[in-house]
Amino acid sequence: MKTDRIETYQQKKRRLFGRFHHMAEYIEVLSRLLTVTKKQEDVWSIVESDTFIEKSKIVKWKLLYKDNFLFKDKQHLLDVLRNNIKDWNEPFSFFISSSEYCGLVSISSLHEINWDFNFHDDPGGILCLESMNHKVRIILDYYMERNTELIEVSIYKS
Repeated sequence: MKTDRIETYQQKKRRLFGRFHHMAEYIEVLSRLLTVTKKQEDVWSIVESDTFIEKSKIVKWKLLYKDNFLFKDKQHLLDVLRNNIKDWNEPFSFFISSSEYCGLVSISSLHEINWDFNFHDDPGGILCLESMNHKVRIILDYYMERNTELIEVSIYKS
């Protein structure tokens, strides 16, 4: 994704902080969550990432599905997603907590997600996928409650 916007001072601070303090770990986390390899040059700039997120904020999202269940029940997760997402082959943006400082990455389809990822593969505990055309948003929020690993799945459509 390319944009003609100029980097602000705050964006530059985030970029420099992210590149020097988070990028190596970010790429490592991506390698655990994705079935494809992402390198630093695949990460969007902070300006590109912010532009995408700003466009997403003006979309009128409607909650299509929301539920939580055991994190280890990946078959249920896949069933929920397959029942609610028609086109797995469209490109998506991929956001985890480190993306704020490093930038988003894109994936060519939902097939590039490692759906068998482990609970501790991303210390941030939240994964957001949004179609590049801002039609579908998937939020996976995984957390521990009473020593039980849970995941909350929210699916939105515009």
